[in-house]
Amino acid sequence: MTIFTVTELTQAIKKTLEPPFSHLQVKGEVTNLRYQASGHLYFSLKDQEAQISAVLFKGNARQLAQMPKAGDQVIVQGELNLYAPRGSYQIIVRELKHAGVGELLLKLHALKEELKIKGWLNPELKKTLPKYPKTIGVVTSPSGSVIQDIIHVLKRRFPQFHLILNPVRVQGQGAAEEIAAAIEAFNTHALADILIVGRGGGSLEDLWPFNERVVAEAIFLSNIPIVSAVGHETDVTLADCVADVRAPTPSAAAEISVRELSTQRDFLLQAERRIEQCLRQTFKHSQALLEGITRHPLFASPYTLLAEHFQKMDDLSEDLDRCMKERVGTQELHLAGLKKQLQGLQPATQLEQIKTELRSYGRSLKESMDYSLKGFKGKIQMLTATLDTAQKNLVEKKKGRFYSRDLKGLILQMTRKLHEKKKRELHHLMEHLKAVNPENILQKGYCIPFAEKDHSVMLGTRALKEGMRISLRFHDGSALTRIEEVSRDDGNT
Repeated sequence: MTIFTVTELTQAIKKTLEPPFSHLQVKGEVTNLRYQASGHLYFSLKDQEAQISAVLFKGNARQLAQMPKAGDQVIVQGELNLYAPRGSYQIIVRELKHAGVGELLLKLHALKEELKIKGWLNPELKKTLPKYPKTIGVVTSPSGSVIQDIIHVLKRRFPQFHLILNPVRVQGQGAAEEIAAAIEAFNTHALADILIVGRGGGSLEDLWPFNERVVAEAIFLSNIPIVSAVGHETDVTLADCVADVRAPTPSAAAEISVRELSTQRDFLLQAERRIEQCLRQTFKHSQALLEGITRHPLFASPYTLLAEHFQKMDDLSEDLDRCMKERVGTQELHLAGLKKQLQGLQPATQLEQIKTELRSYGRSLKESMDYSLKGFKGKIQMLTATLDTAQKNLVEKKKGRFYSRDLKGLILQMTRKLHEKKKRELHHLMEHLKAVNPENILQKGYCIPFAEKDHSVMLGTRALKEGMRISLRFHDGSALTRIEEVSRDDGNT
């Protein structure tokens, strides 16, 4: 008989055991699951009568869509291996698939991810529950304990509640469609202010209708806020995720839906007392304030408050009158000055002024000539008297041959020449005055332009514009014309 060492025996068993089981599939329930820091998974597969160890290394574990957990039914594929250091055999798992409930979990996980992508699980889209709902709608089985628990809680918290039950099946074939139809009916006819959708606890298969897409869609599209109460607190369905509020149990859903009547009554009574007290205090304070105001000296007579304003109004009125008078006086003076300037610019006034100046100049010239002639006559008379005296002396002395008749003739000749000279100078001045007289200038073919509006003399082309109407003054009348084109000496038109 051969004696083996432990190592030899283990190696012999290993060579004998492993080759026949290099490719195998085993179905069982996961237990004794251990996650290692290295990323490897160690667990056992069991059924009702036996169990076997298994290991899932890190490289193969990365390929799993969902990691296993204790209690999952799985199907593993791999090979049998004898672990020599402990002398135990195990399955080295290459692939792992969920079976039974595991397949439902995979389906649930995939559907949840799909709804998350659509945004149906977005917390911002959750509707707020009404504080005081008048009607509560319930979608559940009429024969289960759920409806009884809800009614019991509502009677205790709010006896005057109004509840509408839409009975449906909560498990089995067609249950999901009935639940969705009940939710749609409540919304179509606006039968309730809040909805409770739920059922009691059970396995994943029992709760599966609340994981169907049709139920999730009906909850998401509901205009009525929905409280989901499916299963126990540890059970989480898609209906719970999509609903506006998730309650751990149906009883908790009823408590969330309505506020306790006694609590609300106590709150209202306290609020009434606080409001009454506050109003009384406010009334007393306002009354005291009003009495104090009425006793104030300022309110004894209206003139106490208004006297200063009245005086200011009177002062302002006087200042305004004075300013207006000063303004009007200044404007009148300015207008009178403008009128005088306008009168001075009128052609008739200018002509009259020129005539007056010419008459004044003529009078001054005549007076000057008369004065000069008078002085000249005086000088002639003095000269004549001197000559007469000299002639007498000469006659008396008989020292010359001059006769008085010859001397008088010489003096008269000199006087005539001087008179003719002054006469010619006067005539020359008169001709000069006639030459500068505007009336005489107009007779030579000239005319004077006047503006049609203010009758002022147009002194140059700068004052002319195309289309302007002007008056032309001739020596024998005037004519009205329109400016078609203006030409200036600088070349501009």
